[in-house]
Amino acid sequence: MPSDQASPPEIPTTKSALKRQRKVERYVAQRLERREARKRRRQAEADRRRQAWQQRQARLTPEEWALQKADADARRRRERAWTEQARDLLAQCELSGASDGYCCLVDFGFSAQLTDKELRKSVLQLREIYVANKTAAAQAVRQPAIDRPAAVFAVGACGLDAHVRRHFDPVLGAGWSRWPSMHFLDTPLESLDFCVPDRVVYLTADAPEPLESVRPGIVYVIGGMVDRNRLKGAALQRAHCLWGGVCARRLPLERSPHVASRAAVLATCHVFQLLLRVANGAAWAPAIDEVVPQRKQTRNGASTDTRSQLLSDAEGDA
Repeated sequence: MPSDQASPPEIPTTKSALKRQRKVERYVAQRLERREARKRRRQAEADRRRQAWQQRQARLTPEEWALQKADADARRRRERAWTEQARDLLAQCELSGASDGYCCLVDFGFSAQLTDKELRKSVLQLREIYVANKTAAAQAVRQPAIDRPAAVFAVGACGLDAHVRRHFDPVLGAGWSRWPSMHFLDTPLESLDFCVPDRVVYLTADAPEPLESVRPGIVYVIGGMVDRNRLKGAALQRAHCLWGGVCARRLPLERSPHVASRAAVLATCHVFQLLLRVANGAAWAPAIDEVVPQRKQTRNGASTDTRSQLLSDAEGDA
């Protein structure tokens, strides 16, 4: 795996750039303080549960207490086993063109066209993708499907140059390189050995044809950019340039009667969540209603947009 050491930051040339850099530095400097605060909150919650447990013990007979303690110990062992199984399931996800595995790539080939703020948000989307994949693995081991195996994706972020990697530690924290099922590659998309052109599908809102299904053995590529729709058509143009042109598809958002037309451009993590749900047997319409934010849906002909929701949005072109 490539080294995760970031290159030295560029020297700001304007007052606004210097202000942004200082904001990022404050965020990084306060990370330890936030971590300690979370640790104190967890410890306080553990103390509260322990006190409640002791109070409950005082009201029970020794026989009742022994039974409840045995049940609690069994639950903890079961939870620990589920966690280990989910991590093992994620660790088995390897990036390849194998017909029995699901694969998704986030293409950072647009990094030179993005600002530092847009790059930070694009990198942040990788954490949301990992959390969604991890949640799917946890559900798979807790409630195994009888008729079909659970779909968990091998996820790769490709084309990671020094300009992108310097945002990893400040945005994702120091443990990002140890995330199972996530692969961070310096190699650009067009140079990856396992990407066979006829088995690559580039997802872009500008594609004329919709994606009908999500199948194993296909490498689904999502554009890794958060640009507020500034680079219109960039993902489709890149799909046309890769290997002389690869299959480009858009998500069939029109299958949901509640999604507004302007919702065609979704965040990278939302695109992945839709792929994940459909791969696990969900129909497009309910999956879209569940994943697409409420601010981009209409109910009874009225949009649910609010200014605060729009301001908190971290979406991008996918």
